[in-house]
Amino acid sequence: MTALVDEAAALVNKAISPPDYRALVIIGGYGRGEGGVEIVDGDDRPHNNLDFLLIAETLRPKKLQALRESLMRALLPVMQQYEIEIDISVVSIWKLRMSPSLIIWYDMRFGHKTILGDANYVSALSRFRVDQIPTRDAIRLLVNRGTLLLINDQLLDQGNESIESRRRIIRNNMKAVIGYGDALLFFLGQYHWSYVERQSRMRSCDDVPKAFRSLYDEAAEFRLQPNYAHYQSRDLRACSTDLRNALEPIHRMCEIRRLGAAELQWDKYLDLVLRHAFSDEPLSARAWVRKGLHLTRRTNCSQELSARARLGCKVMGTKDRSQLVFPLLAYHLKEPKLQAFAAATLNVPPESSIETLREAYIRLWCEEIDINSLSDLRAWHVPVAQKNDKQCSSSS
Repeated sequence: MTALVDEAAALVNKAISPPDYRALVIIGGYGRGEGGVEIVDGDDRPHNNLDFLLIAETLRPKKLQALRESLMRALLPVMQQYEIEIDISVVSIWKLRMSPSLIIWYDMRFGHKTILGDANYVSALSRFRVDQIPTRDAIRLLVNRGTLLLINDQLLDQGNESIESRRRIIRNNMKAVIGYGDALLFFLGQYHWSYVERQSRMRSCDDVPKAFRSLYDEAAEFRLQPNYAHYQSRDLRACSTDLRNALEPIHRMCEIRRLGAAELQWDKYLDLVLRHAFSDEPLSARAWVRKGLHLTRRTNCSQELSARARLGCKVMGTKDRSQLVFPLLAYHLKEPKLQAFAAATLNVPPESSIETLREAYIRLWCEEIDINSLSDLRAWHVPVAQKNDKQCSSSS
């Protein structure tokens, strides 16, 4: 790993001028010093992708994209030589200065390794504190990781039983469990930037069902040292069903705490969340500016919603609206109002099948939330809906 990082730093140093960036850091598991290690033929191998983040001095989108493309070209020889994937992201230093305290920035502040540039910059971002993270960001974490279950649906529907396909499904399941557990830890006031510390805290959480604590502990152990052989003989479709049944109540537990509800059923979920859109982040001027901008844009809202719910739909950006679509697809719900809302949000015909909605949702997720995933899905031959320019024009 040291040799890989040293070579990557040398290549990036040649490809990008130092005045263009403040720092190049590794985040994620290896940035924390808690990256997974797989034993292959008796040798240790990195299990996860490496996550490189360039903190750029520019604010211009075209320049940011050019820097990312330069990084990708520079690091390609390293990926080929060491047979490891590297996820590459670029963020403007100005965006970091304006951003609220999100989970990704809190994790980055405490769990990173600086490869090039100012070694003290990220650690000094004292605004990024766990007690300042908005609750909607924890739900976003849950949904983002839960989307891997939808990708598993696509893989399972293909009927591909190759070893590599099964490995992907198993890995996605484990990531989803951890994402749900991390979100729940946040709502219980127990979130921490360290994977190992979160695992320890989950073991001690009496407020969490014992079965889920065991599931999270298993996934945490898998993250650090995966044992695929333990799962290869299992019926993955049956495992997928069992996992949904285990994760669905965890999602509801998180939403109940976020929304301040006494209970939550999915047939009431849409109206409850859309009404809550007005009071979300009540003290944040930035949030109200964002909501005001959303109101000026043309938004396709389901006509089955009440007038207040439609107004709530308008103040939400595409990312937040897509989170409301997720339960329908993840838990195979049969709620007509959610189906109508999903079709409107994803800009597909109202009579569209669940499979069509799922493909459109995954496309939106790749374009708006995880830009590194689209190329992976194409390589895995996962069906993804064609880009909908009208859909993307209203995103935020």
